[in-house]
Amino acid sequence: MDETASTSDPLVVRAEASASPAATPSPLARARGRERPGPGRGSSKSFTMQEKLFLLSNMQAIVPIDGYDWDTVLEMHNERYASCERDVNKLRRKFTSLYRTKIPSGDPHMPEDVRLAKYVRRLISEKNIVTAANEGMEEMNESDNDEGEAVTGEFARPDTSDMEEQRPTTGSNAEQGPTVVIASARRTPRRSTAAYNDLMQAYYSNLELDRRRYDEDRQRREEEEVRRREEDHRRCEEERQRREEERQRYEEERRRREEDRTDFREFLRSVGDLAKAYIQSKTNP
Repeated sequence: MDETASTSDPLVVRAEASASPAATPSPLARARGRERPGPGRGSSKSFTMQEKLFLLSNMQAIVPIDGYDWDTVLEMHNERYASCERDVNKLRRKFTSLYRTKIPSGDPHMPEDVRLAKYVRRLISEKNIVTAANEGMEEMNESDNDEGEAVTGEFARPDTSDMEEQRPTTGSNAEQGPTVVIASARRTPRRSTAAYNDLMQAYYSNLELDRRRYDEDRQRREEEEVRRREEDHRRCEEERQRREEERQRYEEERRRREEDRTDFREFLRSVGDLAKAYIQSKTNP
């Protein structure tokens, strides 16, 4: 009776639960356990402009569209920036954030990393189109192979082993029927590859056009940068020359004022001498 009362008492049950080593953690403790590290606690290093341009140049050379290509890009990236400890997901996220930047394509102030990311994105899209076309042509060829095998099976020679056993023996001079020759069906592609060739030609033409436009745009930006630097240098020289002229005018004005003060002192001295001489002449007749 005492044991039943002790187990049914809520105070005893609460004390035993608090004393047990496997007590369930409180919601506050679980929430604290799920806290994520803020900035500066466990976060990776940010991408510098040199690292982003290096990544995009490797992507422009590889044009990654699958996991194998991205592994290659990661290996090339780690050759120089292994200390940053990047992985494929981080590189993908950085590339996605760059080419999704909302900046007009014709903006002359577009950052170089964003411009190159948008260009690489176009290359990846075109490569995906060509890859899909190649897979479509392979599927067409496989379907043609299957159809050719099916046609060949329909015209296959039947098994005549049983017929030879039941065939009566005839003489050598017996009349024989005409020999039937069954031609095997050859696989002929029903669809022409002209469309595929046109697609490949259009792809390479667009690729060459995009590269030419990118080179022209880069050359134009370099020329604008050179002109801007020359203009800044010219303005600096003009400003320096203007300040030099102002300094010379100030020095000339200061020298002129000093000469005027000197002349005024000489005039006052001469007037004083004349006054002294006049006073002496009056006092000593």
